Amino acid sequence: MKKIHIVLVGLGFGRAFLPIYLDHPNVEKVGVFDTNTKILNQISKTYPCVVTYNSFEDILTDESVDAVHLVSPIPCHAEQSIAVLKSGKHCACTVPMA
Repeated sequence: MKKIHIVLVGLGFGRAFLPIYLDHPNVEKVGVFDTNTKILNQISKTYPCVVTYNSFEDILTDESVDAVHLVSPIPCHAEQSIAVLKSGKHCACTVPMA
């Protein structure tokens, strides 16, 4: 089985998923992106093994990315999910459930 390259978008609540992906046996590479550069810089210092993206568009155009996990603000989910799928990548979107 091919190991995947996944990117987490949104590192507020999303940072909780980072250790899960880093320890997953089927994940080869983990990337991260957040519009808050302070959080992004903190994560890249804490986890130097992750790939840091400077924009959402950079993720979409990176052909090495297999999947994107959106943990971004809820109003962004629809537009971002569509963009991820149109780029040919798998998409997981975290939403609150009731």
